[in-house]
Amino acid sequence: MKTLYTLILVVYSSLLIKADPIILTLTDGTIVTNGTYVAYGAPNPPQGNIEVDVHVENATDTTINLKVRRRNIIVDPMTSNYFCWFQCYAPATNVDPGTNNIAINSGQTNNTDFHAYYVPGGFNGVSKIRYTFFNINPGHAADSSYVEITFNTQLPTQPILLQELGSNFVTNTEVFLSIPIDTNSAQQNDIVYPLSITNNTNVIKQILVKKRELSIVTGSENFFSWRSTFNPTVMVDTGGYIMLPNTTINDEFKAIYRSNGNLGESVIQYVVFNKFDLTDSSFVNVHFNALFSSISKQNDVNIKMQLAPNPSTNFTNLNYSLPNNSDVYTLKVINLLGAEVANYELPKAQTRQIIDTHNFENGVYFCQITSNNKTIKTIKLVVSK
Repeated sequence: MKTLYTLILVVYSSLLIKADPIILTLTDGTIVTNGTYVAYGAPNPPQGNIEVDVHVENATDTTINLKVRRRNIIVDPMTSNYFCWFQCYAPATNVDPGTNNIAINSGQTNNTDFHAYYVPGGFNGVSKIRYTFFNINPGHAADSSYVEITFNTQLPTQPILLQELGSNFVTNTEVFLSIPIDTNSAQQNDIVYPLSITNNTNVIKQILVKKRELSIVTGSENFFSWRSTFNPTVMVDTGGYIMLPNTTINDEFKAIYRSNGNLGESVIQYVVFNKFDLTDSSFVNVHFNALFSSISKQNDVNIKMQLAPNPSTNFTNLNYSLPNNSDVYTLKVINLLGAEVANYELPKAQTRQIIDTHNFENGVYFCQITSNNKTIKTIKLVVSK
């Protein structure tokens, strides 16, 4: 019976890995495997194009050799687009040619990010392009994943426009930001989010800013800069700026988040409004996420840990190796909000711990081995059902 159970686990693990053999994520950690993403931008961005960067992770148990194929689903004929991966290709190239495939080892993410570029050329419109990453190794034709990116350069019509500097319009939307932090380090970096603000009407306005703390990680701080840098207790700037019709203020507003070493996600809403007409307003909800650093200093190089399958649906196996000492080691599973969702003691006599994930929500988690109230090693777990 034990042999049969082991065989079932091996087969089941293999099937789970093949479900999503290639994991695609954006630079902010958003998983877009076999999904869609909308990139907003101006018809004439300062840099001349709109860029979307994609990280590619090998979720199989073997080395894969990848190529990428572009398919223009709906593209404005007055625009152009191209991609870079290892090198940049001409707009007419739909599949990276020759031998320029990218080899990625099992469980690793490619060192050369994929870059999708869209050149609107001054035209308003919407174009949809699919990028498919596929394994060229013999017998692995099914190893592929795609992301479908919609490039939207239609100018919004709101009276107050909020825009990331030289890039996406974020008026009345959600924005997700993340920063890796080393919990062993005394120095923590701020997450700084600047915005340009446009008076998109033909009347003069006095523009003010207020913030609402929708969800805050305990121990973190946040404040904003608008005319001057305010302390964290200030929720509204009562001075603001006088804005002439159809003008833009660039790089004056900055939302600043300081984790102070506390992991998890805080959500803060910033409302930009007209002092003389409170209904004339726009907002952006910013998700500030402090994550474990993948390059954090490890306290014990003799500890090894590996997850399989990863991504997981109902379970995953933690294969580990611990030093022969008197310390007690514990495995904690943490979600993106910094909450502990599972806890296991790791006996030194064992080398494997099954993690039950069938009740976990889809998303990213962090498995950390701790000892003496210190985090020793951390590895990312993806749950996808």
